[in-house]
Amino acid sequence: MARIETEVVIRAPLDRVFWFLANGDHAPEWSVSVKAAHHETPPPIRVGSRLAVKAQAGRREYSWTQEVTRWELLREFEDRLVPGEGPFRSFLDWGKFEPTPEGVRFTFGLDYHLPGGPLGWLIDRLLVAPRVEHDQHLSLQKARSMLEGGQVTDEIVPRWARGKA
Repeated sequence: MARIETEVVIRAPLDRVFWFLANGDHAPEWSVSVKAAHHETPPPIRVGSRLAVKAQAGRREYSWTQEVTRWELLREFEDRLVPGEGPFRSFLDWGKFEPTPEGVRFTFGLDYHLPGGPLGWLIDRLLVAPRVEHDQHLSLQKARSMLEGGQVTDEIVPRWARGKA
């Protein structure tokens, strides 16, 4: 199993950072590998909400469904792969948001396990994990640039959640 964790500090309001990065509908805007994503369940996002994802790794495209397993407003989220879908044997991603004097520290993590036994493990170690780590780093740099550069405004925060930061 591979475990990849990346951290970035973003100089933007907590509620804006949270809603841009925790709401999977926005993943195609900042993630370099996610090409499309949309919630299959109606708002608000909560434990049990499902997100359909289309991603690209190299020339290959993959689709799967993720289910929210943890959702703490303005603090953290966690999603897991719906069993039997996608290119992974297992998949869990998470994000944690921590206000600091410099901004919001966002930690994004991913645990995954490829199929294929020992051969899958070897392919992961030599090819997949380095690429995933690189893409995750690029994605968080892109998100930081968008949030700090004003491309993401307070309009991203749902009306009912405004002022709860």
